[in-house]
Amino acid sequence: MNSLRIYHSIIRRAYIRRDFEGDGEWHHILPKSIQMIPAVNILLMPDIEVNIGMVVKLTYCEHYVVHTLLVRIFKYVDKDCYCFMLSAHNMMSNGVKNKGKNKYNNKEYALYRKEWIESIIGEGNPN
Repeated sequence: MNSLRIYHSIIRRAYIRRDFEGDGEWHHILPKSIQMIPAVNILLMPDIEVNIGMVVKLTYCEHYVVHTLLVRIFKYVDKDCYCFMLSAHNMMSNGVKNKGKNKYNNKEYALYRKEWIESIIGEGNPN
């Protein structure tokens, strides 16, 4: 599997559709934690002029998937980038534990993320 190609495909699709109606999350094309590390240039897209701080809106599933892909992309490219991406991915998937391993997949992440957002902005919220 070519993780970089898949990452580019998802980002390109999000860039073309721009903002969409419905739930989603903003994703930095060049992740903030690694923007100044030279290895991040691997994420530059040949057909999109990518600037530091540029974001695209992704569905919850897409957002989880691209963070999984970033871990795979940087595992053998740059140790610092890999550590940052692994940390971000772990924060996204730190749900139900199964023998010490996270077990959220992208669909579960989307479901629980939506439920969490509804719980903090929905009816009966004390805020």
